[in-house]
Amino acid sequence: MKKAIALAVITATLALAQLPKPGGGSGGGGGGSGTVGPGTEGAMAKFATTTTIGDATPGTDYVVSLTGGTGITCSGADGVITCSKDGAVVATHLVGSGAPSANCTQGFFFYTNSANGDYYRCSATDTWTIATVLTSYVTFQAGICQNTTAGTNFSLPAANLPAATCITGSNINTAELLFDAGTDESMQSWLRLPTGWTGAIDFALKWRAAATSGNVVWGLQTICVADAETSDPAFNTANTITDAAKGTTLQENDASTTGITTTGCAAGERMFFKVYRDADNGSDTMSGDAGLLSVTFTLRRTI
Repeated sequence: MKKAIALAVITATLALAQLPKPGGGSGGGGGGSGTVGPGTEGAMAKFATTTTIGDATPGTDYVVSLTGGTGITCSGADGVITCSKDGAVVATHLVGSGAPSANCTQGFFFYTNSANGDYYRCSATDTWTIATVLTSYVTFQAGICQNTTAGTNFSLPAANLPAATCITGSNINTAELLFDAGTDESMQSWLRLPTGWTGAIDFALKWRAAATSGNVVWGLQTICVADAETSDPAFNTANTITDAAKGTTLQENDASTTGITTTGCAAGERMFFKVYRDADNGSDTMSGDAGLLSVTFTLRRTI
C-alpha cells in the first residue's frame, strides 16, 4: 500500500473587490484579502496543476489580483487570473513495496521502495530514476603489536579464540590473529549502519598462511540491534567463503563475498558480526594456522 506525505504548503494571497450591480451606482468598495492554502475549494479557487479564476458575477466578490506565494506563479489581468504550481514545490513523497511504475510528474514527487530502501527521484523526462548511492568501506584491523606484545581490536570468547601474534619485519610492525586448523575459533565486533543504508553489504578479508596448499573456509554471521532492543540476539545464518592458500608462503590473500545475510537489520542500528574459521567443514583442507589481517565491509547509502 502506498502512502502520501505532504512536504510543502502552497499559499497565495487574494485581493477582493465587488462588481457594481446592474443599473446601480458606483458600486465597488468593500474588498479585502485572504489566503488560499492547500485543498481550498469553493467559488474562488481550487489549486490543481493550473487554476483560472474569472467570470465573476456582478454584485459578488471577485478576484482583482492574486499574488503568487509558496509554490505558486500567477499571471493575468483583473477578473481573469491564471495560477500554476511552480517546479520548486515538492508536493508528495510516495512509499511503496517494490520499484515504482515507469512514469511520474517531474519536479513534484519522490519515491521510496520500502522493500529495500532504494530512493527514487522523478527525472526531467518524467520517469523514475534511482537516487545517488554512495559506497563506503569500513575496515577493521585484526591485530596490533605494541613493541613485541600482540593484541587485538576484536572481542574474543572465553574459549576457542584465535591467538594474536606480532608480525615484525625490517620495515613494518603489525599483527595477525591465528585461526587453528582443528578448532572453530572466532572473534566479534560491531558497526553502525548509516542513515540512508540501502542494498547489499559486501564482505572481504585479508589473510595469510605459512602453508602453500589447501583451502580455508571463513564464516561470517551478523545480527542487528535497534533502539530499545536487548544486546544479545541470536546471529543470522552464516555466509561462508572458501579460499585457497597461496603457492608462496606468507603471501597476503584476499577473499570476499557479496550480499551477506542481514535479516532484521535497518539503517541506524548496530550490526554485530562474528568472523570464524570453519575448521570442521569438509572443504577446509589447509593444515596449520590461517592468519587473519583485516576484515572490510562495503556499505551503500542513498542521498
